[in-house]
Amino acid sequence: MNKRGLRRGALTLLCTALLLGTNVTGALGAEALPKAPVKGVTYAGHEWAINFWSTETEYLEEDLRQIREDGFNTIILCVPWREFQPYLSNSFFNDYAITKLQEICREAEEQGLSVMLRLGYSWDYYDNSDVLARYERLIWDDTYLDAWKAYAKKIYETVSPYASYQGAFLTWEDFWNFVDKEKTLPGTYNGRKLAENMGFRDYVLSHYDRETLLELYGEEDLAEDPEFPAPDSPAYKLFFEWYDQWLNELLQETQEVFPGLSMECRLDQDPYPLPDGSLAGYNHSATFPCGSAAYSSVMLSASMGYPEGMELNAVDTAAMSAHLLSNSAAYGGKPVFVDQFLYMETTPGYEQLPYLPEEQVNDYLTRMGDVFRRQTIGYGIWTYRDYADSVIYNPEFGLKLKGWDTMGTVSVTEQDGSLMAKLSQGASISQDLSYRNYLSEDKVMFEARVIAESPTTLTVTVGGISKKVTVQGDSLLELEFPGKSGEKIQIRGGGQVLLDNIKLYSHLTEGGIYELHGEPGPYLEGIRACNAAIG
Repeated sequence: MNKRGLRRGALTLLCTALLLGTNVTGALGAEALPKAPVKGVTYAGHEWAINFWSTETEYLEEDLRQIREDGFNTIILCVPWREFQPYLSNSFFNDYAITKLQEICREAEEQGLSVMLRLGYSWDYYDNSDVLARYERLIWDDTYLDAWKAYAKKIYETVSPYASYQGAFLTWEDFWNFVDKEKTLPGTYNGRKLAENMGFRDYVLSHYDRETLLELYGEEDLAEDPEFPAPDSPAYKLFFEWYDQWLNELLQETQEVFPGLSMECRLDQDPYPLPDGSLAGYNHSATFPCGSAAYSSVMLSASMGYPEGMELNAVDTAAMSAHLLSNSAAYGGKPVFVDQFLYMETTPGYEQLPYLPEEQVNDYLTRMGDVFRRQTIGYGIWTYRDYADSVIYNPEFGLKLKGWDTMGTVSVTEQDGSLMAKLSQGASISQDLSYRNYLSEDKVMFEARVIAESPTTLTVTVGGISKKVTVQGDSLLELEFPGKSGEKIQIRGGGQVLLDNIKLYSHLTEGGIYELHGEPGPYLEGIRACNAAIG
């Protein structure tokens, strides 16, 4: 599963009202907005956002130079809560991640690029604890809220001294996981307790009279003592209302320690039934003002507003995107920043989304440059460089051997400015993958940079399946294993060998701009034209 968050937000848009007339310069002072239109890429080196902070920065200068040459002026970094604050202590932070964040801000400054942050990213490989439990407890446990605010304050204090720092935002996606759990709670003891502890019960009773609640729940006892509603209940809209209020409250509390923080709000709507059995769409417009932030942030997908499976064209899709951005500005009354712009979707499970044919994508991207220039303060794309959804932690040995189990003589050495694992004859490294369920039923791909001075046998074992190969020189080793091959990977050297850039994955997330190993993709021309049109 592609962890941009668990939801892609590309459901069929239920709202058809066109809201116009909002001036995107807003009523707030210009000093709180970016100094120039944002043209950004989400940056994760040569890995992906989940394991980026355990990697090296050996490619940083080269990568940022290429980003600037393609017409971008900003990088967006996902900053995972657990990775930066592994334990719920107001004073304990991950020094490696903090130092890396500072290094990136300094290098961006050198390259003339700005830095924006996606604060609170909910996915990382730091350890095998239940990271989602943090986000659930955050709703009602002050201990978690205090830790969250300490994390946010630490990140702000880390980045704000740099001239390259330009702003930050939360996203609804990173806090939406409880919505899936809520569906299992109606009618259960734990569900009733959580409804009380989380404040849902008090919210409903303070906002609705008994008659209305009886109509929505359809049961007298629930009208008097409301619990979390089932998705097929008309009361389900109450859950969305309460959750949006909580998101707004969390944003405002975080803004106390992180000035200017915005939030990505949902453009699409959530379906819920009406008492007469018809279907309605819940509009999340209550979140669009984004507290004291100078702008509202949104995710925009080319598929939004269209029915499943529909083949799109560049002209109509650009017009629909402009329409959705008009709605965003009207709802929030503030300028709009598109922090995730998706013009294609390759995530497994979303094959039925509306789509642009390949020959239409560059035209759409070019047209969107003018849309972004007229209607937003800028945009950011998610996939600048294709990446493997790899389950390996510390794949480049930037953290030495952390996360790896070793047998025999294994060390970390530097070669041409890169840290690599050095295995003596018969030595091995292995990693537990049991709590990372991102390998599919299809095939699993292994990849690593391997250096051996003389012909050496290398044995790669994924699950219970082993493959032996002979390696020599400096090469890229690629092997294929059956899907769901197992919960452990082991690499054993028959002689002395150096290893680096290890990947194990089932899915490759593509953006069509640069391929996995840096080759230009088919949409590089369109994205450059988009940036040129913005100016």
